[in-house]
Parts: sequence; C-alpha cells; structure tokens
Amino acid sequence: MKNIYTIAIAIFLAANCCSQDKILSFGYAKNFVNKDSSNVAIAIDLNRIPGRSEATGSLYLVNVPLGGLPFNFYLKPTADVNLGSYTTSAANNISIGGPLGIAYLIPEGIPGNLYAALEIAPEIIAEKNLNQYLYYISPGLFLNYSYTDPGNNNIIDFGTGYKLAFGQRLQNVKTKTKNSYRKVLIPIGLSLSLWQTGGGFHRIKFTGVYKFNSVLKDDMTVNPRKDNSYTLLKLDFYIIRQLGINMTYNAGYEEPLFKKTNSLSFGITLAR
Repeated sequence: MKNIYTIAIAIFLAANCCSQDKILSFGYAKNFVNKDSSNVAIAIDLNRIPGRSEATGSLYLVNVPLGGLPFNFYLKPTADVNLGSYTTSAANNISIGGPLGIAYLIPEGIPGNLYAALEIAPEIIAEKNLNQYLYYISPGLFLNYSYTDPGNNNIIDFGTGYKLAFGQRLQNVKTKTKNSYRKVLIPIGLSLSLWQTGGGFHRIKFTGVYKFNSVLKDDMTVNPRKDNSYTLLKLDFYIIRQLGINMTYNAGYEEPLFKKTNSLSFGITLAR
C-alpha cells in the first residue's frame, strides 16, 4: 500500500505541471543482465534535465524576478520514478524533491536562453519496495541552454552541473538502521526535438541523461561501490500531442541500491 501512496504522489506532482512533456510511460523491457525477457517497465519523468525542466512553460511552483535584478527565484517539484519487474531491468527507484534556487539569465547575444542557477534541494530516493531510503540536502550549481521555435516548441534543452549531497541512508524500515551518506553528483541532460509537423502534433523527441555519482561516505556492507555511472536514452514518437510510443535504453548503477541495470524497453508515453 505504501508503494501506491508514493507513486500516487509522484503522478500528482507530474499531472499538475501542465506543460510537462513526458509525464508517464510504461511498456515491455528486454533485460540484458539476466536472461529474463518478460519484464514490465514504468517511468514517471518530471524536471529530469539538470537545472531546468524538459519543456518551456511554467513547470515551477514559484518563478519570480528579484526586484530589478537579472535574477529569478524559483521553486519547482521533481519526480523521477523508474520501476521494473526485475531488479536489473530498471533503476527501481522512486525519487521526489523540491529544489529552490536563484537563476541568472546570461545577457542576450546568442539564439535561445543561457543561464546559470544556484539551488538547494531536499530529496528522498527510495527503492521500489520502500524498505530502504536515501534522504539528503543537496546544494548545487547548474548551467542550462535552451532554444524554442517561434511556436514556443522546445527544440533543444541542455543542462549540466555539480551537486553535493549530505544526508543518511535508512537501511531497513523495520530495524531503523541508519548510516551517514554523502556524495558528489555530476549530471548531464539533453532533450532534442528531432522532427515535428507544423502543428507540433506529430513529433519525434530524444532525451538523454547521464549521471556520475561519486559516493564519499556510505556503509560499505550495503553499497561497496564508490564511483557509479548511469545512462538513460529515450526516443518518443508522438502520434498525437497526448500519446506516443517510445524506446528506452538504460544502463549503469543508480541510487539507492546501485544495482547494475542494462535493458531496452518499448512502450507508450502519456503527455499533457
């Protein structure tokens, strides 16, 4: 039941961000780590690109200018749910956060928008059975570039940054065993519109995310790995604005369990 509540919260956050593109996808996954092939994959995807949303528009709870200064103060929700029927078919994590920060729009001179952001976020990341959690505060610096066409369709969105995290790992909900947890995260995200019709209803979109987690402190009996890379690549072909088909590849080691994943999935994308 706890699983349902947590996933429901993530869906609620995604559904209330009306300009988000890929909110929910589900489908069939082929697992390359084990020989299992009958896997189900589910993903909820909100504000995945580092330092920015995946689409233009108001994906923020708060986004206001600071007086006459070239700075904006923002607060936005994040939700990232990746579940598979087997441990190695998906990252199998449920992540919810609420970063707040200050963004500086770098003066015009190039097409599109280029800005830097300083933010801090409370985050909680659980494995799919909700028996183990990471929860921490993570300050970070981010750089983002985005470009939209005259119809306000997002053509490119690129972000990268550097983030520290200070918190704890709850090893077991029943025993309440905890240990300190610290890490450095270097994320890179890219969203591209590869093709679309004049009205934007039929389009092909590519999303790529790379994360490098360097664990500075953890319980080595729970997680013996220090350096962990994780890659997610996704193609979405939208039949109509709200519905598409997708192909997703993910590989590497992701929080909180850092179990190896290597799978290719095909499924359906639901968008706003």
